[in-house]
Amino acid sequence: MPEMIVTGKKPKEIVREKGLLRISDEQVLKPIILKVFSEHKRAVHDALKDEKAINYLIGQVMKRTRGRADPVVTKNIIVQLLERIRKGENII
Repeated sequence: MPEMIVTGKKPKEIVREKGLLRISDEQVLKPIILKVFSEHKRAVHDALKDEKAINYLIGQVMKRTRGRADPVVTKNIIVQLLERIRKGENII
């Protein structure tokens, strides 16, 4: 709010300039998630057995994106990738 008053810029413009936009593009999130999978293989193994462990992986993606990753999209991608692993695909 103060920046809007000082600069006269619109909220969308300020958010975009400061890099505060949510990342919901699967093409952007998927490589980040795959990197998290490769660095946290134990957590991936745990998530294959217990859905609650998915939250740890989501947290790691949020950490890498400084909280900008859309958590719903992130979870959907993680679930899809875990399903591919269950089917025997080597995605990492």
